Amino acid sequence: MSNAIENLTFIVTLDLAYNALEGQLPAGMRNLCNMEQINLAGNKLGGKVSEAFDNLGQNSYSGQIMDRNLDFKNFISLCLWINEISGPILVSLGNVSRLKSLWISRNKLTGSLPDSLGSLSNLEELHIDDNLLEGVVTEVHFANLKNLKRIFA
Repeated sequence: MSNAIENLTFIVTLDLAYNALEGQLPAGMRNLCNMEQINLAGNKLGGKVSEAFDNLGQNSYSGQIMDRNLDFKNFISLCLWINEISGPILVSLGNVSRLKSLWISRNKLTGSLPDSLGSLSNLEELHIDDNLLEGVVTEVHFANLKNLKRIFA
């Protein structure tokens, strides 16, 4: 995938699913500040999640879900399902206030569900099944999820 993608700063949706893309994700993807949706499912992309921004589906990919330095404020759909993403779900995911759809199923996520997910008041779909998560889920996790229509856990 070319580094030229970093020049697409006004792009809102990028769908490159099932294009047999290989190699590293360009670090310049973090410059796509208007991005709301991205789908890179079914490719063979690799590298560190924190070096680009993670919205991968059905790739052979490992690493933590989010880096504290990345800005996902415009995201409405974050699809990371069917990967090998490991480690905890970072608390900063709760800052993606416009998020409507979160797909992090079928990974190797560990730890407990962060309380901050309860602040995602626009969230309509939450897919967290088939991971290694543990701990107690309380009303804090659902405190402001007034738009939640589907949950897969």
